[in-house]
Amino acid sequence: MAGAARDYAPPFFDRLLSVGEDGKYKPGLALSWDVSKDGKTITFKLRQGVTFHDGTPFNAQAVKANIDNLIPPKAKLLSGITSVEVVDDYTVRLNLPAYNNLILHHFTANPATWMYSPDAVQKNGPDWATTHPVGTGPFMLKEYVPNTSLTLVKNPNYWQKGLPYLDGIEITQVIDAMTQILTLKAGQAHAIYGVQSAAIQLRDE
Repeated sequence: MAGAARDYAPPFFDRLLSVGEDGKYKPGLALSWDVSKDGKTITFKLRQGVTFHDGTPFNAQAVKANIDNLIPPKAKLLSGITSVEVVDDYTVRLNLPAYNNLILHHFTANPATWMYSPDAVQKNGPDWATTHPVGTGPFMLKEYVPNTSLTLVKNPNYWQKGLPYLDGIEITQVIDAMTQILTLKAGQAHAIYGVQSAAIQLRDE
C-alpha cells in the first residue's frame, strides 16, 4: 500500500512490533526478538494461533514471504537485510550484512511492513491485492467502491481478545476539499485527513 491508501491500512493489518508510550519496542505479531552479539542476525519468535482474514495461518513462512517481497532481488523497499531464514514454524531469522539500528524500527513504522497473507497474493495476484487487504487486523473488508467508500466489518477471529470494540467502520472518500468541510459541518463525518488551507477558511466562516 502506498500514498494515501496506506492511511487505511491499520484496521486491516498488524505489525511484528509496535512502539509504546515509553518509546520502547513492544510485542506485536512477534512475541520477542533477539539481536546477535555481532548485530548481524535478528531472530523473531512469533505469536501462535493467529490467522489471516482468509483463514490461512500467520507463521514464519508467511513472514519470510512478506519480507522477501521487500528486499533484493525482488525489491528494495527494505534496506539492510540480505536474507530471511525460517528456523521453525514460529521462528524467523533475518540476516544482515552489518548491524543496523533501523531494522526494528522498520517493523513498527515502515508502510511496507504490514503483514499480508502470502496465499491471498499467490492465489489472486498482486493487482487483486491492491484493493483487497487481507491481513491479521481487527477489521476485514466488506466492500470497496473506488473514490467513494470502504465498508469494514469486525474480524471475529482477531487474536487480541475482546477487540475490536466496534462491529464495523465506514470510511467515506470525499475528493473535493470544500465538500469535505461541508460534510464535516453537517455532522456526516467525524474527521478529515489532510485538510487544505482554503477549506479551513470555509470552516471558520
